[in-house]
Amino acid sequence: MLRSARLSPILFASLALAACGSPQNSPENDQAATPIIRPAESGEASLPTVDRPLERRDLLLAVAEAGSNHALGLDDKAEQQKLDGRTFTLRIRLCGDAANLAQSFDEARRVLKVEVKPDLAMDSAIVRQVSPQAVAVEGFWIPHPYFLQPGCPRAAAQAPAEGQPPAPPVRQMVGIAQLFGPEDRRADQRGSRPYSITEELAEGEAPEAIDLILQGRLERAGSGKAITCVDSPAGDQPACLISARFDRVRMETLSGRSLGEWSRS
Repeated sequence: MLRSARLSPILFASLALAACGSPQNSPENDQAATPIIRPAESGEASLPTVDRPLERRDLLLAVAEAGSNHALGLDDKAEQQKLDGRTFTLRIRLCGDAANLAQSFDEARRVLKVEVKPDLAMDSAIVRQVSPQAVAVEGFWIPHPYFLQPGCPRAAAQAPAEGQPPAPPVRQMVGIAQLFGPEDRRADQRGSRPYSITEELAEGEAPEAIDLILQGRLERAGSGKAITCVDSPAGDQPACLISARFDRVRMETLSGRSLGEWSRS
């Protein structure tokens, strides 16, 4: 028959003292086991962030916002400071209805010729309103600025039926231009000289759709903004001008093949 064990008072006190003096429960051990969390130092180096180039959609949405602010009488100069210096890549599809485009393909000789003229010049009223101090300009009106991606209208332009008046000219709404002041070098001023290429295609190769690609940086015009909108003579939607510095102009096929490139130093 088992008997219950009883601890003597002396033995019980000894065990209690041993437990209190155990290294696992000492204040020093508690402090060592507690993780120390230090706040990050404000002087620590951080990786720089690089803004991606603005693309066609980004630019045209920014134009729509600038046009809205202008029509509502809102001052967006402070907001537009975010655009100053931003890099961009703007694709313009070269469609057959563009007045500044001359394109031909000699099927017998397999020779493709493309010529695009800058069509936003000093005689454009918007240039004088945006930057009165400009002495030269190179730029393009963006055809079909409501297309957020490059493309041509689905319906091909048709000649008016006999007896019908010709369609009125399309009102230019959005342009992009490099404005030159008196201090800018004349060597950088291309003016109205066209961008042109001549290429021989392989037998059986059909001409592809071509994009004119403008690359550079946005910069403030005389208005103090990268995108300046002005009232339309008809009193409807304002016209807007994107002020930029062109670093490179390219022609590229829809499949990505480069046809020509023009760079500035």
